[in-house]
Amino acid sequence: MRMHWPEEWTESFSLAGEIDKSRHPLIRGEFLDNAKPDLLIHKPGIMGNNLAAIEIKSLRERRQSDECTQFQRDLQKLAAFCNPPANYEQGFFIVFGEAGDRVRRYIQDLQHRTGRSFARVTLCHHARPGEAAEFEPIT
Repeated sequence: MRMHWPEEWTESFSLAGEIDKSRHPLIRGEFLDNAKPDLLIHKPGIMGNNLAAIEIKSLRERRQSDECTQFQRDLQKLAAFCNPPANYEQGFFIVFGEAGDRVRRYIQDLQHRTGRSFARVTLCHHARPGEAAEFEPIT
């Protein structure tokens, strides 16, 4: 991922995995308590330069009700990371595997039930190896 960053990011941002924010004094409430995004792109220790929060999930054989719950929890976490106090510029929900329509149904169901905006979250669906991933804003 870092190999594809713009050069100006190289010294400015850090890519880190599953940073524990449970004791962070500002990142609290609304899906942020005990949150550990899969990846964060930010400037450590500086709250004003948070670039992206990323969650990664695979579509596997499992009960769809469990899958739906997990996916929707991660979507709400990403939306919360894109709002104050965390203020990450963008959230990315990277999903691997076929059945991307199922993920879109989970998103639509969550939007319908909560009325929540996911305008700063982008779905990245990678259906099969060897194929390009599809990026689509969640509106």
